[in-house]
Amino acid sequence: MSTTQEPLWTLPLPTTLGATCATWVSPNTVDTNILLAAGGVDRQTHVFQIPSLLPSSSESEKPKELYTLHGHTGPISSILSSESEIISSSWDGQINVYVLPDSPEEITSHQTESEPLSYLAQRDLKKRRKIGGDETRGPIEGLTDGDIGVGGWRRLPDGTFRGHKGRVGALGWAGRDVGKVVYSGGWDGSLRGWDVETGANVVMRVSLSD
Repeated sequence: MSTTQEPLWTLPLPTTLGATCATWVSPNTVDTNILLAAGGVDRQTHVFQIPSLLPSSSESEKPKELYTLHGHTGPISSILSSESEIISSSWDGQINVYVLPDSPEEITSHQTESEPLSYLAQRDLKKRRKIGGDETRGPIEGLTDGDIGVGGWRRLPDGTFRGHKGRVGALGWAGRDVGKVVYSGGWDGSLRGWDVETGANVVMRVSLSD
């Protein structure tokens, strides 16, 4: 006999494009406010805070988006988190590292403008130009004027890893060394390991089929 259970919270992204991945950020228990992150087709990672799951939590508390992580030019494909960082990969071929503030109260200003560019990548704009189409960059599909500016503090990456020649599909920590070395798998057939502190590409494996 199957049973259904209503979700405790539903965390809508600020666009209709949808989420591609999500991860638990902190803490290790549900006794305090919880941080969750979701990557989207809108090329951003949205970091939400939801109330503690303890029965004593105030019913007036509601989930809210603390940070909106910008910097990618393609859909987010994977996200990882450590105690102080969020790392995201994207179809733009890049891996971005964001250092989270100790507290949202530390943030007093955005790091980038709110108006988004077109979802189309540069190569798609060139293709549109060849066939005589409109190449004007506009708001992302699904993001209406009324939605612009909604969300958390807009943050830019503190570091970017570049090396893949194509889309990055997935990320993973190197064993138990969470926060030290991150692995990335790309559509170029390579697996790369990155030193999170220095950004050095410390390991690389390339498919023998190429």
